[in-house]
Amino acid sequence: MTAPESTHQDVAAYAIGVLDEAAATRFEVHLAGCDACAEELAALLPVAGMLASVDPVALASALDLDRAPGRPPG
Repeated sequence: MTAPESTHQDVAAYAIGVLDEAAATRFEVHLAGCDACAEELAALLPVAGMLASVDPVALASALDLDRAPGRPPG
């Protein structure tokens, strides 16, 4: 559950769709009257769209995330 004072911090979570229904509704009510959050959301939506198309397994493989930090590849 999101506290009202943290609503400004919910912009990115809202953009990527991870807020629960109640928190999303609260954010939408806040968004209707907050130009700063509206501008931030507009800037984040293209990034959120790009992130939605990323294959997490391919990304982990490309970044070699299965390798322990400091351990040489292979």
